[in-house]
Amino acid sequence: MSGEQRARFLPQFLADERYHLATAGHEPDTDLGWNYHQPNVPGASYKTTAVRDSNGDWVINGVKNFITSAPIAKLIAVHVRTGSAQAGTLGMSTLLVPGGTPGLTIREHDKVGRRLGSNGELVFENCRVPAANLVGEEGRSTLMAVSNRRAAPCRAFQSMNLGIGRAAYEAALEYAKLRVQGGRPIIEHQAVGLTLANMAIGLEAARSLIWQAAWASDHPEAYADAACPSCHCRPSPRS
Repeated sequence: MSGEQRARFLPQFLADERYHLATAGHEPDTDLGWNYHQPNVPGASYKTTAVRDSNGDWVINGVKNFITSAPIAKLIAVHVRTGSAQAGTLGMSTLLVPGGTPGLTIREHDKVGRRLGSNGELVFENCRVPAANLVGEEGRSTLMAVSNRRAAPCRAFQSMNLGIGRAAYEAALEYAKLRVQGGRPIIEHQAVGLTLANMAIGLEAARSLIWQAAWASDHPEAYADAACPSCHCRPSPRS
């Protein structure tokens, strides 16, 4: 963000613990599915577009779906085509769209089997945002580039799953302290204590792996020679 954008949005974010954020990139019919092994098609890109009106403001049209936190987000970073096919970005730009902006309709998805967070579809119909809501340079979305580069090792899903697991563990722990069976809280029963201990161990292991993956994403040079960054050992030829 620019200094002006931080001055506008950061105080709102800090003052409201429910000021959720979202990044809108995924669009309908863009999943690779069974064709995942094929290379990307040159020139393929987002269909959601943003053009300037006579006042210089942006007018957004298009659809984004499966956007994490969209139904509860108060500020959304939307990746759009701005019609400027510049090197390496295909004319991609990022615009900040506050939730509730006229022309933006948000519908929550009911995803069977993967309800790890609020998830929704965004429909833009002549949705207008100020020119000052452009993040970085037009046609050069640095936010999108960073997201794509780091997506594989440390996507938000892993962190969200860890948070949900931690919440489940804490709820189980509190319940085990309250529930009495055989004249004592069930947390004092060996079987229950072992179950809770295994939950805690699993959470700590997952947290360590996520942090290490995130660190590795930020420090690719540490793995450039295939050595372990902690002890500098190298995998065997059979690895």
